Amino acid sequence: MFRAAIEAAWTLDQWLKTKVGRPYTILLTIALVAGMAANIRAAVLQVRSGGNLAVIGATIAVYAILLVNQLAQLHEYRQAVHARRAARKAQRQ
Repeated sequence: MFRAAIEAAWTLDQWLKTKVGRPYTILLTIALVAGMAANIRAAVLQVRSGGNLAVIGATIAVYAILLVNQLAQLHEYRQAVHARRAARKAQRQ
C-alpha cells in the first residue's frame, strides 16, 4: 500500500512538473519557506517557554533539508530548460 502511494505521488509530481513546470516548483518552495517561517516562530516561543531544544533543532534541520531539496529541484528544472533551449538553437543553425 505504501509503495502504491509513493508511486502515485511520484507520478502526480512528474505530471505537475511537465504540465505546470517552473511555477509548480516555485509555489512549492514558497510554501515550504512560509511553513518554515511559521515553525521557526513557534520554535522561538517554545524556547522562551522552556521547550525541548532537541526537538526544535531537529524540526528546523528537517525544514532546512527540505528547502535545499526544493531549491535543487528548481535548479534542475532551470538546467533542463536551458538544455532544451540550447538544443533548439543548435537545430536552427
